[in-house]
This record gives sequence, structure tokens and C-alpha cells, in this order.
Amino acid sequence: MSKLVQSTLAIALLSISSMAMATEHNSREGAAVVGGISNIFGDTGDSIKTLDGERTAYAISGSYTWDYGLSVGGTISTRVEMAAAEKASKWSHANLYAGYTFNNGIKLMAGAGNLMLSGDLKDDSYTGYMLGVGYSQRHFSAEIHYENYDLEGISTPIATFLVGYKW
Repeated sequence: MSKLVQSTLAIALLSISSMAMATEHNSREGAAVVGGISNIFGDTGDSIKTLDGERTAYAISGSYTWDYGLSVGGTISTRVEMAAAEKASKWSHANLYAGYTFNNGIKLMAGAGNLMLSGDLKDDSYTGYMLGVGYSQRHFSAEIHYENYDLEGISTPIATFLVGYKW
């Protein structure tokens, strides 16, 4: 079983076990801090050369939701690997988003992101879009983000799975 599948299952189990605590308070207002993993897919993900062959990075996100449901937030994620020639290879991305949280805790998000690639030959930065869905209640928040970037005609999707705490 791959690390991505194991991590996804762990997040799902944590989410299910935390639902009882999450439903004790229905206020939508509050800040949330969540952490998790990002994975880059597609042809660009296949071409990223790292020593361990991973295309997965750690991510952290923060957001604030007002009582009327509007929310704003941002996510950052990065991965740095040392290649055999001791030249650092890096991919990272960041996004800013706005969203709406319904009374039942379901959260929809949309925004813009920036993907930065650096390696042996050159450094590049690309702009793309972000869509997300989540569940947020008092003491619990979980989100799934999908981002897509066009790298000179090559579609580069990134999926991010996050779980954390909401005040």
C-alpha cells in the first residue's frame, strides 16, 4: 500500500472518529489550522526526480470563517530534495481562496494558486486555479483541495488532503 493511500486512510479514520466531537457546537465562525499532504500528479509529477521517488509534500493551511458563512484562507506546501550532484530540486505551491460554509458544516472553496518549480536547468513559476471542499465544525476541520496548473501545455494537477483544528 502506497504512502499516499495509507495517509488518506489515516485521515479518513481520524475524520470519522472526530465527527462526534465536531457536532457539539454549530457556530460557523472561527479560525481553523489544518495540516496534511500534497501530491503532484500527471506528466510533471512523473518527471520530478527525487532520491526517494516521492511527489508528496507536507502542507499547512489556515482559514477564518465569519458567522454568516464567508471564509478566506491560504495554503502552502513545499518539498526539497538533494539530487546526486548535490543540486537542490524543489517544488512548492501556495494558494489563496475564498469560500462559503453552510449551516451543516460543508465548506466550498475556490481560489488561485502559484506553483514554483526549481531544479538543475531553470526556475519557473506558474499560476493556476484551486477548488476545494471541506467539513468544518467546532474543534474539527477537514479539507480536500484540487489545483491545476498549465505548464507550457502540460496539465499539472495537485491534490491536497488536510485535517486539523477549528476554534
